[in-house]
Amino acid sequence: MTLIPVLLIAALISGALTVLADYRGRYGLVYIFKPLTMAAIIDVAVIGYIPGRSSYGRLILAGLLLSLAGDIFLMLKKKRGIEGLVCFLAANLFYGAGFLSGVALRPPVGPLLLLTAFAVAAFGVLSPHLGKMRIPVAVYILIITGMAALAANRYFQLEDSKSLLSLAGAAFFLASDTSLAVNRFVRKRRFGQFLTLGTYFAAQILIAASI
Repeated sequence: MTLIPVLLIAALISGALTVLADYRGRYGLVYIFKPLTMAAIIDVAVIGYIPGRSSYGRLILAGLLLSLAGDIFLMLKKKRGIEGLVCFLAANLFYGAGFLSGVALRPPVGPLLLLTAFAVAAFGVLSPHLGKMRIPVAVYILIITGMAALAANRYFQLEDSKSLLSLAGAAFFLASDTSLAVNRFVRKRRFGQFLTLGTYFAAQILIAASI
């Protein structure tokens, strides 16, 4: 267990270096530090998973590994955007399945309404700029908000620190994907990628620590 703080610090440092390298256009360094950040995060999840070997841990680990695969596809010289998107969609499905494991499906009304409003508002902002991507983006918004709803469902039943970490991670994932979509489809912002990567790594760290 003493390795976890060391790995978390390593992930934070490597993640910060990734964000800085991306901001300065040093993409060669991004290709080094981004996978290293995810590798440290995955190690945190593995250490949390080994003692109990729970179904929750297996599903979250699968999501983390798929996220790493998605990162790698997007970093290839000939970028494989479709493969990367499929990996991230699958990762969110595994996260959602993990959040549902061991609890009943009784999502709290308040958070569910809030997430529904968020999804509608996000699609409303993005829709005029999407063109042929309107349906894929709508499906992605549905999946990511569904994953967050399942995280809320888990927390409001268990009300423990681990489920709170998973809920916070899901919230950061919403922030990251929203920032990414706005930056790509609506308006490229100077600090857009800084926000996208920062919240992405925060999401993965929190979800990994929830095992």
